[in-house]
Amino acid sequence: MRAFLVLALICLTIGCKKDNTTENITEYNWVLKAQVISPAITINGKTSTNYLSLQNPEWCSKNFTYVFYESGLFQFSSNGSLCDMIPNSKLQNWKRDGDQITLDYGNAGSTIVILKVNGNSLIHTSEFTTNGEKYTLVSTYLAVKSK
Repeated sequence: MRAFLVLALICLTIGCKKDNTTENITEYNWVLKAQVISPAITINGKTSTNYLSLQNPEWCSKNFTYVFYESGLFQFSSNGSLCDMIPNSKLQNWKRDGDQITLDYGNAGSTIVILKVNGNSLIHTSEFTTNGEKYTLVSTYLAVKSK
């Protein structure tokens, strides 16, 4: 019986090994891969819960990326036409507490964004109202190893 308990403890220790692939978020670029909106929304005559599928391929949101620096600063960017209009500043700070990352854009009104770390993903949940309808948008950013 005792040998079984020791073996079980060893198996649990090995089997529950923590996935450290995204422990240091500064080693990755975090690229937007999915946006799910609830309830479904209609844009330009098309209705879907896949928010990215409703957007023009040239829109910047299809290429959103977060980069986190060891210094505690972060950058939010995109590529494509007019995407250089996304402002970044040296006042943009991030901090991590467990599975939560808090982003402070450092602008007037102090825009704060909360991201949740979930394995190799960052999840951002936001809400907005359009034409009297309240929507919840869940954006998923995947870790891509920095070069």
